[in-house]
Amino acid sequence: METLYPEMNTTNQKLGFNKRNLKGTPEELKRLAYVTLVRSSMEYECTVWDPSLSKDSESLERIQRWTAQWITRKCDHTSSVSALLHQLYLESLEERRRISRLTFLNKVLHEHVAVSPDHLNLILAERPVHGTDEIETEDPSLFHDPIPEILCS
Repeated sequence: METLYPEMNTTNQKLGFNKRNLKGTPEELKRLAYVTLVRSSMEYECTVWDPSLSKDSESLERIQRWTAQWITRKCDHTSSVSALLHQLYLESLEERRRISRLTFLNKVLHEHVAVSPDHLNLILAERPVHGTDEIETEDPSLFHDPIPEILCS
């Protein structure tokens, strides 16, 4: 089944490879294979291709939820998948993407990557002074939020 994004096909191929080759192996080995081969590539791809539609984000989360059931061999409908994810120490992919975006922005702002902040069209917001509704403007560099709204969503 071909998806809209080639990255999803690659992910499904890697999952199929794991499933075929890791039958009967311990949970730790399956988890390690998932984190190393599948999740790491999904996170790498999402640095450039960040799913903006909720259906795409849900598809990625569904992959991880299915994988948690496969790793633990608890595919029945009575098991809590959220509990399985917690048990396996697998954070939500959405949260990991948010952290990745913030990390990348920090690297851009501190010139640790070859991307100029000017190319990102950052809109800097002023912060109100603590405890008031006033906006401090004496030293704007101290009161500008370098994180654009899109990165915080």
